[in-house]
Amino acid sequence: MAGAAGEPALQATLRDVPVVEAPADRLQSAWSGSGPAAYLHDVICDEVRRARTLDGPQMNALDEALYHLASDLYLGWYIAQPLAPASVDFGPYLAFWRLGGRGALVEGAFLVEAPAADV
Repeated sequence: MAGAAGEPALQATLRDVPVVEAPADRLQSAWSGSGPAAYLHDVICDEVRRARTLDGPQMNALDEALYHLASDLYLGWYIAQPLAPASVDFGPYLAFWRLGGRGALVEGAFLVEAPAADV
């Protein structure tokens, strides 16, 4: 996806970055910052919007409604994928999410949320 979006450096990073287990607060910090996670999100957003067959207030309302199903933009885009068939394939993300996966790209690693410790 990153290569097709004209982002060869991002593509290389995604291909070579190690997957590292991390606590939820570290992922939350990565999502709220302006680092690699935000940049990756922006590239994906741009790619989905370019591939859309519909646009306008109705599409924005559908995006908003689908986001609120699980508070996850990528799951919303998975559901709406027929409206952007040439876009990113969110099937692998759905499989990751179904397993309880949450992740964030940071400098030098792709963080995957560590399971909460049993108390």
